[in-house]
Amino acid sequence: MKIVDYDATRRSDVAELMGRVWGEPGDEQELEWFYERNPVAPASVLLAEEDGRVVATVAMSFVRMSIGGEELTVGMPVRLATDPAYQRRG
Repeated sequence: MKIVDYDATRRSDVAELMGRVWGEPGDEQELEWFYERNPVAPASVLLAEEDGRVVATVAMSFVRMSIGGEELTVGMPVRLATDPAYQRRG
């Protein structure tokens, strides 16, 4: 297994993974917005793959928050998914 950075060419792979995890594929337009077109900043997305197949993903999506009266950009974990065949491996 290896960890690789996400790029737009892997969007359909991530959508398929979400289908295996949640029973319904991810909406590719929604993934594009969350991962690539977020107006705050593009997401930081990692993929775990084995034999070229995406088996897990995690993303940090960036949002603006006001904390103590100061506007900050913070990362929020989103779209964490692990293929059922790869869960409970530690």
